[in-house]
Amino acid sequence: MKMHIGTDDTLALIHSLDTTAANQHDITATGKLLHGKEKRVWGDSGYMGAEKREELKSKDVE
Repeated sequence: MKMHIGTDDTLALIHSLDTTAANQHDITATGKLLHGKEKRVWGDSGYMGAEKREELKSKDVE
């Protein structure tokens, strides 16, 4: 299992959480971690290319 956690970078509060099977790529959880009011998004290399995914094209974040 993997746990994907979305946090606020200013307050350090967790706002979203998703778990996936260990063999599932990290990028598949990205859409569940974003709440829609983000201005910036950070992630490791497992999330590279997330902006090209269909479910995330409408998100306007750096």
